[in-house]
Amino acid sequence: MWRVGPPGSSARGLGELDLVFVPPLRLVLEAVEHERGTPLDEADVLAVRDGAACVAMDPRQAQAMERARGLADLDAALAWEQWQVVRGDGGLR
Repeated sequence: MWRVGPPGSSARGLGELDLVFVPPLRLVLEAVEHERGTPLDEADVLAVRDGAACVAMDPRQAQAMERARGLADLDAALAWEQWQVVRGDGGLR
């Protein structure tokens, strides 16, 4: 799981649930962007995120699922910022 939060934020408590996208959000975003043939903007990313299927899981179970997938997915709260990193844009759009 991504463990980097926004500047000035604190770590999440261990008792909180993680949202796990099924299928992984980053793969859904890649597919949408490929289908459109143009980069997604922030509104697009948030709309896809808001319509994506996810389950709430214990953080340890979520981590085990991520390891089994072999793919770090995006954090729902940081979807736009992390999508920029995944795409290699560094948030410069």
